[in-house]
Amino acid sequence: MFNLIESTNNVFDQKFVAYAELMNRLQQEHDVHKHTALKIRMEMIGKSEEQKRLYSRGSDEFKYIQEGYKANGWTQDIIDNAWSAWCKYKELKGNANPEFHQLAEKASVSQLMVLNRAEDNTITYDAAMALKRTGKVPSVSKLRGHLGGYTDSKFENTRPTTANQTKPFTTTTKPYVAPPQPTEEERRQYSEMKRLGVDAQGYEHLQSLTKNENLPLINDVETAKVWNGGNIDAALDVIEQSLMIKGGRGCATELRLREILDNHMKRCREEEMKRPGQTVELNNQIVNGIRMRR
Repeated sequence: MFNLIESTNNVFDQKFVAYAELMNRLQQEHDVHKHTALKIRMEMIGKSEEQKRLYSRGSDEFKYIQEGYKANGWTQDIIDNAWSAWCKYKELKGNANPEFHQLAEKASVSQLMVLNRAEDNTITYDAAMALKRTGKVPSVSKLRGHLGGYTDSKFENTRPTTANQTKPFTTTTKPYVAPPQPTEEERRQYSEMKRLGVDAQGYEHLQSLTKNENLPLINDVETAKVWNGGNIDAALDVIEQSLMIKGGRGCATELRLREILDNHMKRCREEEMKRPGQTVELNNQIVNGIRMRR
């Protein structure tokens, strides 16, 4: 903060230079004491948390520790962060590698927290080697960059520099193209589908029935829907309504109905000849009922 001599190119008088040098020395002492104070707080919270885990939540011992936290003004975030750093500190101190011991002492609470987030010890080993090589623990930002894959094992930036960066990706705005409007036939089919209560697949099936040569009387989707439902009386009602609407133009349909009735009568007579003793009264009633509907 007060490193004025090294961070600026300004020319100061000798008295101000003496002041700046004093501020630099005091700043360094402040940083050292701050580092020490935070490490001491980490140890206090770490050992207190270890004690808390030995007692039940409602015990006097547990409450005593909680009251100590409140008296020091330590929030839950401070406690959680200090506990995380303490766990990493103890792990490093428990390692037989002397470089790890050195890392435990030199690393700040924030640096220990970042190291503790790693899933493996790769970043811990790299940080210990960087400390041995440079005499400094990598900064918190570089440690986070290592976790994110933005720095290598020596904590050097792996992102492309401005010189070799590719051109930024640009997008071109495409003009809006309105969707095609439905044709009159499509509107009619949609209206008919809605009226009949069928989806597109069901409507396509009904259309296939109207084109079936074996069903000459099924010549519209409404009749096809009734036919498809298996209700013969309803199908006859629809055919009757169709004949009434068509009038003289319905002669072909009427002739086809007569042909169907005649064929039915022939089959009934043949059945009667094959099975003597039975009457055709029932069949006649059925046929007469169909004729009366006409």
